[in-house]
Amino acid sequence: MVTLMEDQFDITQLGELVPKNKKILFFCIGTPKSKGDAIGPLVGSYLKRNGCKVYGTIKNPITALNIESKITYVKKKYPNHFIIAIDATIWIGTNEQMKDKVLVEKTPIYAGAGVGKEISPIGDLSIKAVTVVAKKGVTNEQIIAALNEKPLEEVIIIKNLIAKECLKFISTYKKKNELKDYITNIVKKYRVSF
Repeated sequence: MVTLMEDQFDITQLGELVPKNKKILFFCIGTPKSKGDAIGPLVGSYLKRNGCKVYGTIKNPITALNIESKITYVKKKYPNHFIIAIDATIWIGTNEQMKDKVLVEKTPIYAGAGVGKEISPIGDLSIKAVTVVAKKGVTNEQIIAALNEKPLEEVIIIKNLIAKECLKFISTYKKKNELKDYITNIVKKYRVSF
């Protein structure tokens, strides 16, 4: 797990985790009905407007009501894509410093785990924004209330951070693959060896 603070969040350094020449799909989870849970669809909408392959936007969010069918659909339709799952998360514990941190892991997301739901995992890489820090033993109702009370300004700052870094990563990833393809073609064309 990589725990990144706002001033050091740089997803481009994770490029080596994505296999070369794999297409990337963003699977953005959350509902725009709750400010603290809107990170996924806000990031998804931004990425989609910028030409990325995305499931989960403000217009078509992936929520508890449709997530299982969306996971099944995406895994079936895009079996060879590298899936980056994005979601808000709840940090259970007393470490208030975790609030508004972005966690990047080479593991899937288990959406709904913070409120006791068992949903199929999704993603080859996960990006999770800690929007709420809750003490052990809080109720689901208290967590939902905390998500709803999250200041919108904080949500927008986190959304901008994640979305811009994802675009930077996509750009860097494409350039690396284009350079690799270019060199491969030169080697083939001119029978050059290195």
